[in-house]
Amino acid sequence: MDACAQYNDPAIAKFLEGPSEERIAFLAADWKFDLPASRLLETKLLRLIDYPDRDRPRCMLVLGYSGMGKTHVARQVRNFHPSNQNDPKGIVERPVLYFQVEPKPTVYGILCAAAEAADIPVRNVEQRNLHSHIKHQLEALELRMVIVDEVQTLLNVKPHVAQPCCDLLKWFGNITRRPVVALGTPDAVSLFNRDPQLKSRFRRFELPRWELSTELQQFVKAILMRLPLKLPWDPKLLEEEGLRQILKYSDRTTGGILDCLKEAAIDAIFDGRESITVKDLQSMG
Repeated sequence: MDACAQYNDPAIAKFLEGPSEERIAFLAADWKFDLPASRLLETKLLRLIDYPDRDRPRCMLVLGYSGMGKTHVARQVRNFHPSNQNDPKGIVERPVLYFQVEPKPTVYGILCAAAEAADIPVRNVEQRNLHSHIKHQLEALELRMVIVDEVQTLLNVKPHVAQPCCDLLKWFGNITRRPVVALGTPDAVSLFNRDPQLKSRFRRFELPRWELSTELQQFVKAILMRLPLKLPWDPKLLEEEGLRQILKYSDRTTGGILDCLKEAAIDAIFDGRESITVKDLQSMG
């Protein structure tokens, strides 16, 4: 097979003519793929945004291991609804408020993270007045959704500390009357199960890890077609043996599969082999 025949996109094949440094930089950059599970999650979030205001808004708990693409989808939804400053009073409308829970969460830390994401100044606000200050400011932002990422970190603190933090998830929904979306790893289920209100308010959606399937084969092929290598990759990578190796060394996550194949390609460029095989993946272990 011709060196360029494995590429559908001429923009990928052009890297074959450039220096190795350019190809490695291309491999090291972030790549995005339009995957069925991610599309479904995106669709569900966009539908939630269109729900009317409710005293008890519909909320969602999105579960998935690190590397499954939860954060990417959430940020995409935020980007679909950019902030604007058309308000005559100079207020910046933020349709989607996205922020992450800190590694050692506290109520104060979560409120500050939300305030920072919304550009709400809190430096001169006394801690006892922080709730009311943020509530007043959020009411002016025309919010349509609040997305809270990394909620599983609430498991890192004792229950008496975690519970008031969990109460904030309900509080954001109550004061905005808009959907709250919590993103976390599957461990977060136990956190929501121990609070009946959280369990009933937040419907679950899970991004499952990859299994041996036609969808996996198609995803791996799509990655291989973008690897700027001068020699064809081993066809066995798309057979059961190769796919099992990929699953083994990637933790069965989307990001893990992508990193596994990209790292193998970078090694192949450095070594001058310009191709990757099943044996290359086996040696990565």
